[in-house]
Amino acid sequence: MKRLNQLTLLCIALFFSQLAVGQSYDLQQLLKSESLTVIDRKVTPLNDGGKKAVSFSDKSDAGGYALIKGLEFSEGTIEVDIKGKDVQGKNFVGVAFHAVPEDGKETAADIVYFRPFNFKSGEQIRRSHSVQYVSPPRWDWSELREKYTGKYENEIPSPPDPNGWFHARIEVKGKEITVFVDDAKEPCLKVTKLNDRTTGSVGIWVGYATNGDFANLTVTKLK
Repeated sequence: MKRLNQLTLLCIALFFSQLAVGQSYDLQQLLKSESLTVIDRKVTPLNDGGKKAVSFSDKSDAGGYALIKGLEFSEGTIEVDIKGKDVQGKNFVGVAFHAVPEDGKETAADIVYFRPFNFKSGEQIRRSHSVQYVSPPRWDWSELREKYTGKYENEIPSPPDPNGWFHARIEVKGKEITVFVDDAKEPCLKVTKLNDRTTGSVGIWVGYATNGDFANLTVTKLK
């Protein structure tokens, strides 16, 4: 009986050791305290619909990052509210993780991003390009689409308003990346990482010609 009780306690301890508590980040406060590494963009505070958000300026020739200084992320969940625009070919908004910025070089990162202008398109082919995984600088969207059509991008079954706020949740476990939008029980995208990085910075991201908005960032680390 004593041994059984010890085993039970050990199982309980192991169970609770796997639980993780999410850390919420006030993006405006991070910006004010200079706790964001901003790359290739200007980021400003924005209050929109009760959300304490930040907004990226647009830039025609590059993507932009705002990475949380001092936060290393390996496995877990990243959640954030995102607001894009229904502007064809000019709105790409998402999350970056396992990011490794290097002076004078393009940032290496894993990125999950959305194309709001495709969310509710009347064309099936455009809807199938609503959510995307990329791994720059080696793998960009065009090469992935050409070599692995339909593998690293997908449509969103119940798409949100392309001009409104939506909630994104990205789960990272080992090399598996799973993406959910709003309250969906089923993922809209599930892919395998295209690199061997196991850790790096985490933050928010926009593509070229994009001035997206972000709020309510929460990061839950499993290890």
